[in-house]
Amino acid sequence: MRRPAQLAGAAFALLAACVASDKPGGPGLPGGPTPPPRGRPTGLIASVVIGPAGGALSLTASAGALTMAVPAGALAAAVTFTISEIVPVGLLGGVGSGYRIDPPGTPVSLPVTLIFTPPAGTSPSSVTPAYQAAVGYWFRAYAVTRDATTVSTQTTDLHDWSLVTVANQRDLSGPFRLDSTERLPHTATGTATLQYLGGGGTASYLPQGTITLTTPVSKGAASCTTASASMTMPDSVADLTPTRFDWGISGQWALSCSDGSSDFVSTNFDSLGISSIGCARSYLGTPVLGPNLVQATYKIDCGLEGAVTGTWNLQGTSCGQPCAPPPNPCFAGVLACGGAHVGQVFDARDIGGIRAVQVAAREAVLIQFGEFAPGQQFA
Repeated sequence: MRRPAQLAGAAFALLAACVASDKPGGPGLPGGPTPPPRGRPTGLIASVVIGPAGGALSLTASAGALTMAVPAGALAAAVTFTISEIVPVGLLGGVGSGYRIDPPGTPVSLPVTLIFTPPAGTSPSSVTPAYQAAVGYWFRAYAVTRDATTVSTQTTDLHDWSLVTVANQRDLSGPFRLDSTERLPHTATGTATLQYLGGGGTASYLPQGTITLTTPVSKGAASCTTASASMTMPDSVADLTPTRFDWGISGQWALSCSDGSSDFVSTNFDSLGISSIGCARSYLGTPVLGPNLVQATYKIDCGLEGAVTGTWNLQGTSCGQPCAPPPNPCFAGVLACGGAHVGQVFDARDIGGIRAVQVAAREAVLIQFGEFAPGQQFA
């Protein structure tokens, strides 16, 4: 392994400026918003050759630093890696410099560790890494390790990375459950994280997570099981407005039954109306449809063919976090989501792209699609 080289120059910066483009950073997903462009290189770059024995590469950028540690056995042959400083475009809550790891998509058989040093004055507890995936959207990393000066994550995605403010996340996360009486009655449960993709009046998300079939499944007198009850949710787009939440929960399992037969079950659920055409659709009770809390029970009733009922409770990832993310500090306390809050508005600020109001000395409330000013009554 040779010593990393720090390269910078006016010629490189000029070339980067000439080739920079505002075209989307990836193809996006059907029904999703246009992805933001890729970040613009500043001309600051570090390079090193790493082989099967492993190695490391570091770049001290203008606002932070990144070290990539490649373990032994991760590479089949020597690869020349570079880390370039970039200015991310369209990144919600970005903090400090962005980093481009080349060659992009390099196959690694073991995860590499990315160790981020935040800019001066930024605590590692207030930030988390994010990467711009091949589809063009930025996704936050939730499996992280923090110490007094750095925040680290392990990954096989060698693309563009940056730090984002934890409290600025617009993601939603929580459990869901599906109960179906169609053909072979079954139940599926899971936990989904809806990564925020962007949008104005309509907020778009990418649901990610796992869905698990409850077994055994009854087929007459027979009992059926599946080789793998849990599966990764396929990519799709969910849309949220003040009056609608459109998303799908997909899963399909091959079954082996005690009578020697084979069969399958699928969830066949969406709240948009794509599947189960002609069936009655309705919320059971009043749904909560807000940027920090999406909570509902939704039923698709196909009469004699059966019904599918979905229940979910998705909360913003800022809920419960301290409400002092710079540069928008509110008062002491934590961000509350949902519930009943009545009182006079002492302060109103933008917290993580969501309007927040303070209604008590120790609490700030993320409100849903509204505008409040100090002095108004909040209920």
